Order: sequence, then C-alpha cells, then structure tokens
Amino acid sequence: MRLRGGLRWRLLAAIGTLAALMVAVLVMLLLALAQQRTADREAGDSFRVVYRAGRAQSAMSGLEAAERGVALSGGQPKLVATWRTADRELQTRATALAQLAREPGPLGDAIRTTTSAIQAYVRDVSRPTVARIIRARGQPGVGVASGMDERRAEMIVGRLERLNSGQVAAAIDERGRSVSQAHLAEIFGFAGIAATIAFVLAFIAYVQRAALAPLQLVAGAARALAAGDLSARVP
Repeated sequence: MRLRGGLRWRLLAAIGTLAALMVAVLVMLLLALAQQRTADREAGDSFRVVYRAGRAQSAMSGLEAAERGVALSGGQPKLVATWRTADRELQTRATALAQLAREPGPLGDAIRTTTSAIQAYVRDVSRPTVARIIRARGQPGVGVASGMDERRAEMIVGRLERLNSGQVAAAIDERGRSVSQAHLAEIFGFAGIAATIAFVLAFIAYVQRAALAPLQLVAGAARALAAGDLSARVP
C-alpha cells in the first residue's frame, strides 16, 4: 500500500511539474510577445511623429517663401493667394502634429511647444505682415521681414528638425527592440518545446522503471506459479 501511495504521489508531482513548466513557458512567451507589441506600437508612434513633423516643416518653409514672394511683389494678388494656401496648409499640418501630443511627457511637451510657436508665428508675424502689404500695395519696403522675425521662423524650423531627427532615432531603437523581443519569443518557444519533450520522455522512462517493470515481474511470477512452479518469487 505504501508503494502504491508513494508512486501515486510521484506521478502527481511529475504531472504538476510538467504543468508548471508549460505554464511558465507560456507566461514568458506571452510577456515577450506583449513587449514586442509595445515596441511595435511605440515605433509606429515615432514614425507618425516623423511624418507629420516633416510635413509641418515643409509647410512652414512654404509659408515663409510665400510671404517673401508677397513682400517682394508688393502684394500681387496671385502671390497673396499662394500665401493663403500655404497658410491653410500649415494650419492643417500643425493641427495634425498637435494631435500626437495627447499624452504627457517630453515628446508631448516638445510637440505642444513647437505647434504653439507655429500658431504664434502665423498669428503675430505672417498674417499681420501680409495684411500690411495688402493695405500699402505698391509701396516699397512695406512688409519686409525683420531679422527678428526671420530668426523666429528659423527657430521653429530648427525645432521641427530636432523633433524629426529625434523621433527617427527613437523609431530605429524601438524597431530594434521589437526584433529582439521577437527573437526572444522564438527562443522561449523552442526552449519550452524542447524542455517539455525532454520532461515527457523522462517521465515515460520513470513510469517504465517505477511501475511497468515491477508489474512485469509480478506477472511473470504469477504465470510461473500458475504453471506449477511453486518456487517462483518476485525479485
């Protein structure tokens, strides 16, 4: 009876160990996959910032060029229309970039600061300048950008460039982390399969040695007794 109980508990312990091993491998695999998804999402967010910051930078340069064209032409209607189109385009792209600053943090602060600077430049510099040129159409020198205004525009473009380059580097890092997590998930998967197969084989060998072999000896002795060999014993 003691042998039967001991064997039963050993079998239960082996089954429990196998189940714990499989659960541990599954948990590690799920964690690796979750980290990979996080890295993919963060890389996607960085690429979206790069794309929208690049478009805002292009629109800012286009607005500056259109503004200079209006100033040099003395308010020619065709160039004023071009400036208005550039103004609307910059507003649209700045708004799209600002939508990526929903969460607090350094990136969100940088986006909010940059888009606020764009809005302030359009409101305080570009639109009043073009309005003065239109009112004083034909008068030389009216609406020429000052050095301070030019530096202000250059500062905004520089912020967009830094935001762009920083997010390119972040996207590359996150993409590399995603690849590493995918590789780690593969390692966990293969290691778990190998460990499970090895444990199952060891379990089968143990059952063979601890249960089947003794039962075969008992069966052999029983057959010998049934055949009339009263000296038959179980080793």
